[in-house]
Amino acid sequence: MVAREYDRAAGNIELDLRKLDLSLPGEGATAPAPPGTAADAVRTAASVGMGNLEVWVPANADVTLRGSAGLGHVQFGDRESGGSNARVDVVEDLGADGVRSGRPIVLDLHAGLGNVEVHRG
Repeated sequence: MVAREYDRAAGNIELDLRKLDLSLPGEGATAPAPPGTAADAVRTAASVGMGNLEVWVPANADVTLRGSAGLGHVQFGDRESGGSNARVDVVEDLGADGVRSGRPIVLDLHAGLGNVEVHRG
């Protein structure tokens, strides 16, 4: 189960979502989402005041990300931003298979002073 929100004033947050069941109700995990279907997204937010935030998602998961750092580095795959007010926003990255399938993951991640990294695998 994934919490709606994770929050820490100082330190690190590591969140591993690779074993989430993202299958649509009544279908296998690899079944494509039918056109026009509003699959219930897995949504979570995480914030760290000072420290690092690392999240791992499945290789083929459909991911939407809003990532920011007041001062630090934000990275998702080959998308990265660093320095003051670093930000990476990604809408519907379909993953390694390039196919919209299963329930999407929606992440809202922020570090005040530190790094935000999202990894696939």
